Amino acid sequence: MLEGLVEAVNKGYCADSSYKANGWKIALTCTIAVAQQPITLKQIKSKHDNYKRDWKVWMELCGLSGWGWDEAKGVPIASEEVMETYFKAHPKAIKFRDTPPAFLNLLQELFKGVLATGSYARSINKAIKSCIDPELLSATASQASGLVDKEAKDEEDKEEVDKAFKLELARSSIKGR
Repeated sequence: MLEGLVEAVNKGYCADSSYKANGWKIALTCTIAVAQQPITLKQIKSKHDNYKRDWKVWMELCGLSGWGWDEAKGVPIASEEVMETYFKAHPKAIKFRDTPPAFLNLLQELFKGVLATGSYARSINKAIKSCIDPELLSATASQASGLVDKEAKDEEDKEEVDKAFKLELARSSIKGR
């Protein structure tokens, strides 16, 4: 099945981390060729989803900070106490304590760089702080607030005053840091 999906990817039948109808057909055909029983497309998709979940768990385990690597077993390691605590909190990862996922090379070919694992997830506040230059935002807010007559009376100008006021608040909150 996985070899069929890799073939589907190579033929361009992959869309994000899923497959076009022809890609699923290739996987089904490859599986039927070696299976000793009838297989449905639904079973293929279900097995794919299981492998996808396993890959996410495996990648999170491999990405743990401060863990080492057991070359003989091919798995991440840490002190016994740390490992016990981790696997107690993440029971789905227990199956990878002493052995990597089956078909690791094929899974890597299918999911690496395609599947979001959440390892780079950040809160919106942290993302904004890391992407916005506070000095530039401050200068822009200053210029914008200077352009608007804060004594505006009519409705059109009131909207611009509100925008300028919000920019001024943003500028002052940045200066306070």
